[in-house]
Amino acid sequence: MQAWANRLFDGQGTLRDEYLLDLPRLLQDRPQSNGHELRCHDEVLAWVAEHQEAREREKIIREQLGEGPRSSIFKDLLKTDIYPYAGPG
Repeated sequence: MQAWANRLFDGQGTLRDEYLLDLPRLLQDRPQSNGHELRCHDEVLAWVAEHQEAREREKIIREQLGEGPRSSIFKDLLKTDIYPYAGPG
């Protein structure tokens, strides 16, 4: 368990950023045969879930808006044409 914890947490006991969004999976995959109990508050899991959802939304937006203001998703959004300089705003 100590080696597992050392991989996930820094010397101050803070979860390393690269493991944040994978925390629920990491908690399930932790070593179980050592007799130690590990708890995680519901608020932490809810906070992680919010960030996982935000990451998924960002991914969808990047896929849909790959061309930025020229993306086809904006084609029918307005009933009028906009000037090219106004697109990024």
